[in-house]
Amino acid sequence: MGMHPTIVFVDLTGSSAAYEAFESEVVAGMISRVTHWVSRVCEVHGGRTVKLLGDGVLLQFPPASPR
Repeated sequence: MGMHPTIVFVDLTGSSAAYEAFESEVVAGMISRVTHWVSRVCEVHGGRTVKLLGDGVLLQFPPASPR
């Protein structure tokens, strides 16, 4: 059986409500900072960011090494 990567999708909850409650520029800046932070954490742990999607991040981690 072949080894498969782990795919992770992170989606921020409540971003639509935040856009309704606060200025768009403020919310967009906060979302950008959080999604880029998620990307950096992923990369530190050996993964890579496949795509940034608004308030979501698609990540990929390599297959685990056999023990």
